[in-house]
Amino acid sequence: TYMCKFKYSDSEIYQSSVVVVVRLASIVPETKAYISTNAGFSITCTFAGGETPGGVSWTRGEKALETGKEDYTLTYTTQTKKAELSKTNPSSADDGVYKCKFYDGDRR
Repeated sequence: TYMCKFKYSDSEIYQSSVVVVVRLASIVPETKAYISTNAGFSITCTFAGGETPGGVSWTRGEKALETGKEDYTLTYTTQTKKAELSKTNPSSADDGVYKCKFYDGDRR
């Protein structure tokens, strides 16, 4: 909660407060590893704000990811504000931190 308070010389005080809600992503605890052939994985990000973002970009580490390259498929639906990254035939080289970033309009 942020508060702004003004005090005037005649002892009148004006104050206003605003509550800022920040949503954080939660990290799922590690689970047991398993091996499956011809598998894939899917990661979903959902925008929880009132606005509708113009798009989303995905990165793994510092590398930008694109649909069709390295078996990635990236989708974004404005109606549900949901972005999905999927990868077919993953390998240990695909290990890393994946991040989604929503943007407005053409800004990335």
